[in-house]
Amino acid sequence: PAPGVVTGATGTAEVFVNLATNAVTYTVRVFNLPSGATGGHFHVGGPTAAGPVVVDLAPPANISNDFTLTGTVSATALRPRPDQGIRDWEDFIQSLIGGQVYVNIHSAVNPGGETRGQLTVAP
Repeated sequence: PAPGVVTGATGTAEVFVNLATNAVTYTVRVFNLPSGATGGHFHVGGPTAAGPVVVDLAPPANISNDFTLTGTVSATALRPRPDQGIRDWEDFIQSLIGGQVYVNIHSAVNPGGETRGQLTVAP
C-alpha cells in the first residue's frame, strides 16, 4: 500500500530497461483493488518519500479487483521534473536503476495512491 493507506489491495511490478533502445517495458499486476482505478504512474522518490509523477501508466477507467497493466514507454512519455533532478529520459533511467522510482496505482477511495511499490534492481 501507499504510505499511510490501509487497504487490502496488493500488487507486483516488473520493469525492464533496454539500455540499447532506452525503452522501459512494464508489467504491473494489481490484486483486490476495492474501488475503480483513477490513474497509475511512475513517480520519482525514495522509499519513504512521496514524489511527483514522471510517467503515466494509464489503467482503464474504473478498473477494479484484479488486473494487469502492460506497456512500453520511451522518452516521449516523460513528464520532466527538473526540481527533482529529472530533466530528461536519461535522468529517469538513472533514477529507475538507482532505486529512486516507485509505481503507484490511484483509486477512487484513495486518490493519493492505493498501492505503491518501490522499484529495485533484481540480481
